[in-house]
Amino acid sequence: MQSPSTQIDEILSTRFVPPTLVARGKQLSELTKQTSTGRASNYFCQGWTNTGKTATVTKAMEILTKRPNQRCLYVKCERSLWMPFRDSVVKFVGALPFRTRPIEGLFTYCENHEINFLHVYLDDAHMVSMYDNAVSLKFTDIAHKLYESAKAHGVKLQLVFIGSLPYITYIKFIEQLHLDDRARMQFKPIIFDNYTTEEMTTIYTDRLKLAGIHASIEAVKWVVSTVKLNAGELPMGFEILCAGVEELLDSKAPTLTMQHVQNAFSNVKVDYWRRQLAEMDRHLSLIFTAATIVSMNKYAKDDGPEQQIFLTGQEVAREYERLCGLNHEKVLYAQRRNYLLRKLSIQGFLGKIGVDNETDSVRYRYELNPLTMVDTLKAMDLLPKNI
Repeated sequence: MQSPSTQIDEILSTRFVPPTLVARGKQLSELTKQTSTGRASNYFCQGWTNTGKTATVTKAMEILTKRPNQRCLYVKCERSLWMPFRDSVVKFVGALPFRTRPIEGLFTYCENHEINFLHVYLDDAHMVSMYDNAVSLKFTDIAHKLYESAKAHGVKLQLVFIGSLPYITYIKFIEQLHLDDRARMQFKPIIFDNYTTEEMTTIYTDRLKLAGIHASIEAVKWVVSTVKLNAGELPMGFEILCAGVEELLDSKAPTLTMQHVQNAFSNVKVDYWRRQLAEMDRHLSLIFTAATIVSMNKYAKDDGPEQQIFLTGQEVAREYERLCGLNHEKVLYAQRRNYLLRKLSIQGFLGKIGVDNETDSVRYRYELNPLTMVDTLKAMDLLPKNI
């Protein structure tokens, strides 16, 4: 039997799929609709991480498997495609006969068990593209073989690819399809936009209710504004809420207040960004550290944390070169530095807003709270001692 605190931790996590999805009804309806011909469309789900793609797919699978003679195959992609696919097929059919290929074994099983409609989901498809340059060929190859086997066994097939931008694009995928497959493999894009402030407020409020926690609306709104201010995502808010609930349970207070979540954030912010920055390579982290130092030098405490801070690529480059000297690193050439700056803007750390007229350099807006990032960089020993 799980303890109440364990159950709360599970509910207040991004892995938990709630009974009702916020702001994803349109996407869910599209994934589960059935045409008059009984043939569902193929889809290419696109969106940044933590925008509800997997949760929506999970809900769609729940709905579809309740329909007569329909089943779903879910594949969580990793660094490869075929091994996770094979593992998912084995889980689906129970066991594959000796030397039976996964796709052939899958549709033989469907035919023997009178499964007329199979839905195949390839989630985290961007993982394959990060490690495999021939990703488009891999996906089109598996799509082609799935359709050929489905046709041979008289099974209807729906394919759904799920991936985070910018690793996979719908257009690139379509262009690589076999010419004889394009007529039958018409993929429609389903876009998952980032959650708005109102949607995030509803998500956190609903989840707290499911966990049996009474919270003030001020506390929830503070969590949402803090996540937005720090360019964070849903997980940051859930981590703040979890830590705040721990304080609530320790104090035995009846309501989660703003004070609880504010106290929790001081520890959560460092742990959260430590994990984000730990995924950066050495020079990307140096570029980001340089941008943080430049932003901190421009930061005016009297203006409050919501002030906008602007910097140029030229300013960041000068600070980056200084940091390389302090760390005995070889300075990257300008084209590579500019690429890393673009990467930071794609990831949401910097906002590209045009060209600075005085320096003829790209102008950026620092999207984070520099105080938070300085604390994090200090905790990771990434800042020079004189900062």
